[in-house]
Amino acid sequence: MNLDREAFIDKTKKDYKRFISKENKEGLEEWWRETFNQAAKTGKKEHEVLLLSESGPKNHQRYFSEYLRKINFSESAKGLDAGCGIGSFAFLLEQKGIEVFGVDFSEEMIALVKKNPKSKNIDFRIANVCNLPFKDSFFDIVICMSTFQSILYSEKALKELKRVLKKKGLIIITTLNKSAINFWFKRNDPFLRNPYRFKSLMEQQGFSDFKLRGIYSFPSRFDFLTDLILKHKIFNFLNLFFPFFRIFSSSFYIEAIKK
Repeated sequence: MNLDREAFIDKTKKDYKRFISKENKEGLEEWWRETFNQAAKTGKKEHEVLLLSESGPKNHQRYFSEYLRKINFSESAKGLDAGCGIGSFAFLLEQKGIEVFGVDFSEEMIALVKKNPKSKNIDFRIANVCNLPFKDSFFDIVICMSTFQSILYSEKALKELKRVLKKKGLIIITTLNKSAINFWFKRNDPFLRNPYRFKSLMEQQGFSDFKLRGIYSFPSRFDFLTDLILKHKIFNFLNLFFPFFRIFSSSFYIEAIKK
């Protein structure tokens, strides 16, 4: 990592701490948009662009692929990646053989993903998750991966995601788990979500048939643990146990159906 990159990361962390300590957090989403614009310009690798640990993107994509593996769609199905970033999950969704759209509020992220040769069959657009440029009941599946930690009003975002989703359509959301052991000293961060409170919020917005699961991530030097969990489907066993899932899953995966 070069000095400019280190300075950018350090400034981002300090700015974020100042933001979450403020009583009035208006402007947070605009700050995130500018931050991701800058990250898209300075990052050289996927995890740098997304402001994640080196192993983070790969692990999340592997869990998503595994959880998505048993879900089938019709050939005419449409999917939306809301908060698509550089398109990693949109590309995985396209492998299911459906028409895929991706939106992100960062114009630099969209410019970056459009340069990817894999993007030629995906409609990527600049848009905010809380104000989507699609008609009602347009999609069969909506995914929103690691986006809610940059959203100020969860209810507004969920309402909009529900609007564009067809009745009985599938929604998949991942976000940071406030209850995880690695966030115990960040409990005052209002943009970390408790998985069970978030599930209750989704119920209030008209979703049902929930599946709540864990995403168990480890530093790069312990990739063999992730391999072990995925290869032997140990995550299915771990997800059965509330205390283990709640404490050791840094992010949670929630799947639901629109009533």
